[in-house]
Amino acid sequence: MEEAKEVFDLMLSKGSMVNARGYNILINGFSKHRRIDEARMLVPDVVTYDTLMDVFCKVGKLQDAEKLLSDAGLRQLPDVQTYAKTSNCRRQLNCLKR
Repeated sequence: MEEAKEVFDLMLSKGSMVNARGYNILINGFSKHRRIDEARMLVPDVVTYDTLMDVFCKVGKLQDAEKLLSDAGLRQLPDVQTYAKTSNCRRQLNCLKR
């Protein structure tokens, strides 16, 4: 992950345009290594929000998912799929608590 982040940062520092796919790949890598705070710092579009919503749900962080949804709303980014993921997350976590 360190090397991937270094390459990503180098691309940005050189003025390269990094698309949402590049951000999402990096977020996915951070998430798989349980580096959620670093993943959270990379949020360019609705696809990225959806990716992070999945991550938060998988690791049981509903409050983080809710906060992210609120932030997305302020940026006018969430779509129906984003809200659906949040709803599914709530249901999954409620089932686990029972």
